[in-house]
Amino acid sequence: MTIGIHLVKPVEAAAPHPDDFMVVTIDLEFRAKVNPDKPAPPPMDSISVTVCLPAEEDTADFLEDIAEAIRERRLYGFMVQEAAESPVGCGEWIGKALDDVLSAPKDTADG
Repeated sequence: MTIGIHLVKPVEAAAPHPDDFMVVTIDLEFRAKVNPDKPAPPPMDSISVTVCLPAEEDTADFLEDIAEAIRERRLYGFMVQEAAESPVGCGEWIGKALDDVLSAPKDTADG
């Protein structure tokens, strides 16, 4: 019976690259106002999203998602979706149980 022993050289960590210290910041802001010449225009929320990401592959994918949204003329929808996904993703917004929704008092401001 022969037993072979192989010594494995420890893998050294790769030297840092300057891109490892980069952060990509993307700021999307909707700049519009309600037309004063129109009677009873719908209310408009002011939406702004700032995303800070490390310069990694995920960031490149995110930039491609933004470019695609621009090409498809759905950047506003992308921004609104991103504004909602952030607080949901970090647990700041949580879902309501159906019982909570049904038992909530109705808004009577509309008459």
